[in-house]
Amino acid sequence: YYSFDDRRLTFTFIADGRVDFRDLVKDLTKDFHKLIRLQQIGIRDEARLMGDVGPCGKTLCCATHLNKLESVTSELIDLQQLNHRGSERLSGMCGRLCCCLAYEKEGYSCMLKKLPEIGVKVKTKDGLGKVIRHHLLKETVVVSLEGKKKDGMIEVKPSDLKIIN
Repeated sequence: YYSFDDRRLTFTFIADGRVDFRDLVKDLTKDFHKLIRLQQIGIRDEARLMGDVGPCGKTLCCATHLNKLESVTSELIDLQQLNHRGSERLSGMCGRLCCCLAYEKEGYSCMLKKLPEIGVKVKTKDGLGKVIRHHLLKETVVVSLEGKKKDGMIEVKPSDLKIIN
């Protein structure tokens, strides 16, 4: 990348660790007659610069509209209930977790606030039970009913149950 004033030339590179490029910088300075800057970038930055198509079939989010790359952690997989998918299906072109997981974090957090916590005792029209699972997109919870041995689980909207202290 050339600077606007054409005095500096920046080369970006990816490396696992620290690399000594002093000799290379001297050679490049002689060849280009410019100030040379070598900048190490991460694998996500490379995907952003190179551009590609993601697993969704669209141009990478980081190359189009995500200006700030947020931290993407496995907690987001738990929040969005994607534990059943393999890590390769949740990885972007850079090999890291997809940026869109962080992009959707706020929406999933809002949905989760509307549901009672897992482990809370509740009263339903079918009897007393305990919340054992959330279905965020359906905005329902699964309740395990007390005293029922087989198939004693029901899916209920939060408005159809009462939390017991």
